[in-house]
Amino acid sequence: MTKKVAFVPIPIHYSSTLETFAQSLNQSFMRTKAKKRDLLSLLGPVQFQLDAMYALCQLIELIMVQQRKISEMIQYVPHAYMNWRYISCPLEIQEQVMKKLLEEAIGKQVYVIDGLKIYHDPHEWTLILPDGHLPVLNIYSEALNTQTAKKLSAYFVEKIQEYQRV
Repeated sequence: MTKKVAFVPIPIHYSSTLETFAQSLNQSFMRTKAKKRDLLSLLGPVQFQLDAMYALCQLIELIMVQQRKISEMIQYVPHAYMNWRYISCPLEIQEQVMKKLLEEAIGKQVYVIDGLKIYHDPHEWTLILPDGHLPVLNIYSEALNTQTAKKLSAYFVEKIQEYQRV
């Protein structure tokens, strides 16, 4: 990038492959909240998710600065598979459900940014993210294959359903 920045902001629910890609370009990164307004409040060189034309210009700039072909740059981005689901959960019990999920995650690597991100191993995680306005919990899972990502999401859907009945 032509402007040196301290870090690349990456929303909490985006793939971990973006971290790997940022590191391959010798860029630091920081996980941010999921809402676009939170992302826009930070200054960063790469905001691909906001505007397609801006993303194209940033990609062209990246190619020029790095003096590499796109095919060379893509080799640094590992494959990852994500699954997204949502489940209804009344606003008045979301906090209780999230607390039970956090208690269950004791002993695992956990991040609490907007929601609850639980790492199952270094390459697999699940994020349970309250909508904020609707009685819904969003479940994002990333794994090394589609089946595992789906299984992780399904597991947490079942757990949330179980905790709602308690």
